[in-house]
Amino acid sequence: MALTITQINTAITNALATATGLTYHQDVSELTEGIQDLPVLQVYWQSSAPANTESDRFTSSIGVAQIDHVFHADLYAHQRSDISTDMAALFPLVDAVIDRLQAQQHQNFFSLAGVKGFAWRIERLQFQTGDALYIGARFVITIRIF
Repeated sequence: MALTITQINTAITNALATATGLTYHQDVSELTEGIQDLPVLQVYWQSSAPANTESDRFTSSIGVAQIDHVFHADLYAHQRSDISTDMAALFPLVDAVIDRLQAQQHQNFFSLAGVKGFAWRIERLQFQTGDALYIGARFVITIRIF
């Protein structure tokens, strides 16, 4: 049976939720519009597409389709106040999430059979929710399954 987006989302959430200093996390069924508690990590699916392979085909040599699913993990670290306070709150959390990503070192990443590879990148962001601004970071995680 193929992995579902929900299964992958939950696996990513569970792996990153153990990051040191992270107080709250929200899987897809727990996402909220507003931010009540900090720091919080919200994990959700963004897009999917056939994997970009070296050939002109979208299947591997064994005839199994490869799919890249992209997930966002938005880290809300601190309500905006001043840049030094904001960065002091953000950097340790970013380091802790990176540690959890780097702990994924073997196939079946995120403890899911079928996840054969993944890549990630991160960018610092200022999120706006309602009238409030938050300093944070977005982890863009690409999961390759086949």
